[in-house]
Amino acid sequence: MMSIYLLQNQLISFAGIDYGHIRELLSDTLVPWVACLHRALAYDCEVTIRLAVPVTSLMNPSVILDWPIKFLDKFGHPVYAFSQGWITASFVRSCESQSIIVIYRGQRFTMAAREEIERLGITIIEGNEKYASR
Repeated sequence: MMSIYLLQNQLISFAGIDYGHIRELLSDTLVPWVACLHRALAYDCEVTIRLAVPVTSLMNPSVILDWPIKFLDKFGHPVYAFSQGWITASFVRSCESQSIIVIYRGQRFTMAAREEIERLGITIIEGNEKYASR
C-alpha cells in the first residue's frame, strides 16, 4: 500500500522535524519516519523536510550535503550547505533570498560572496563540525 502511495506522489514532505529526528536520520536508525523517507527516496520522490525548530549550530552541514532532500527552516526558508572550503559568490547566488547557509567551522566566504549574502538577506549559521573533519 505504501509503495502505491509513493508512486502516485512525487512530492513528499516531512514536517515537525527537530534535532532528535535529525540525529535519527544521521545514525540511520530505522524508526518509522526514516524508513518512510528511505522508501520515498527509493521511488525517486522529491523529499522536503521542514524543521520545527530554528536552525542553530546543532544543525550539521553534512546532513544537508549527504541527503538528496530539500531542507526548510521552521518559517519555510530553504537551508543550504556547501562542501568547498572557500564559498564563492556564484555559490551564494544559487541560494534563494532570505535563506540560510549552514557552514562548517573553518569554511570561509570570499569578499564577493559576503556582498551577495548581504544583498540577498541570507543568514549564516556555523555548525559545530569542523571543515577539516569532513
